[in-house]
Amino acid sequence: MIIFLAESQLPIAVEPNMPKLDIKKSETVHTKYLGPTNSRGSRIKGTMIGGKTITVPYTYEGNALNNHAALAAKLLGTTKLACTDDGKSGYLWSKR
Repeated sequence: MIIFLAESQLPIAVEPNMPKLDIKKSETVHTKYLGPTNSRGSRIKGTMIGGKTITVPYTYEGNALNNHAALAAKLLGTTKLACTDDGKSGYLWSKR
């Protein structure tokens, strides 16, 4: 599947639901959706295994996977990403 980032329109190749990811600890990002509160809108939070985190506003252009992919691409520094569902409310990403 190919998706496009709304802000840059660069294509990102995503392979959802891969059975196994060959992951190095420093090249893994977990992204999850954070719902709106009384004082903040919806957000996506990305966490690298080393502890670095970034939280960005949810954009309603495109789809949910596009939001997660854009954040993972920013943290990993590449648009070639492998993706798997974490079984809860987010995704695990690694460089492809």
